[in-house]
Amino acid sequence: SKALEIYGLNPYDYYKYRNSIIDWNSFHSYNDVTYNTLNQLSSKGYNLVLYTDCYKEQVKSTLEILRVENLFKLIVSREDGYKKPSIDAYNFISQKLNVNYKNLLMIANDFKQDLKPLESLGGSTIWIKSEKYLKDIYDIINNHYYVCIENKGSRNLEHQ
Repeated sequence: SKALEIYGLNPYDYYKYRNSIIDWNSFHSYNDVTYNTLNQLSSKGYNLVLYTDCYKEQVKSTLEILRVENLFKLIVSREDGYKKPSIDAYNFISQKLNVNYKNLLMIANDFKQDLKPLESLGGSTIWIKSEKYLKDIYDIINNHYYVCIENKGSRNLEHQ
């Protein structure tokens, strides 16, 4: 941004400095739903990938608080050269995991930024409104019971 340019800062140094002052995790309330859902998926053999616009350093403390830092096979971030929305990020993930796009599933709360690029490649997506819906994801994936509901141009998968 222009402010970073004026002060001669690169984005990585800015985020590192900002995160040393602000504890972003204090703005969130975490419970065991996220941990349990990710742990169940990992224990069933799903390769979990975190695709984020944040720097890896930024997400490290959050993953530690959630106790899920060891569950992710791969973390893809802007440090890898991918800013959302990016079809190239899904190419990278597909190559790293050696899987076809149709075997990738993205769970996210932003259709345009997170889900649309993978859908355009033939991958599967589940749109959730917030983390509080994560508890349903395990059942949705393992029981494959969901319906597609159109909602303002976005696809919303909900179980029945």
